[in-house]
Amino acid sequence: MNELVIIQQKEAITTSLKVAEAFDKRHDVVLRDIQNLLESLQGLDREQVRLLKFVESYYFNAQNKKQKMYKLNHQAFTLLAMGYTGTKALKFKLLYMQAFDEM
Repeated sequence: MNELVIIQQKEAITTSLKVAEAFDKRHDVVLRDIQNLLESLQGLDREQVRLLKFVESYYFNAQNKKQKMYKLNHQAFTLLAMGYTGTKALKFKLLYMQAFDEM
């Protein structure tokens, strides 16, 4: 598996493609989950969501066809991943809690 997080313009980011790979999900499912999150966030106070970055982007698939994806910052990724279940999601949540406790 490729690295889940990369540094881009001095910010840790990931993509919806990497999230799909890391959590063994189809990319269209991750895109749907992000869209659902974005819709849910619309009703919240601007201050509550100011740190979340879901940036629409594109990639070219194996057939050289332009496909939608999202770039996510740390906060957006964490919000998305906390909604997932299963063994990989549980491992992520435990590692996240451990890292938080060590701070």
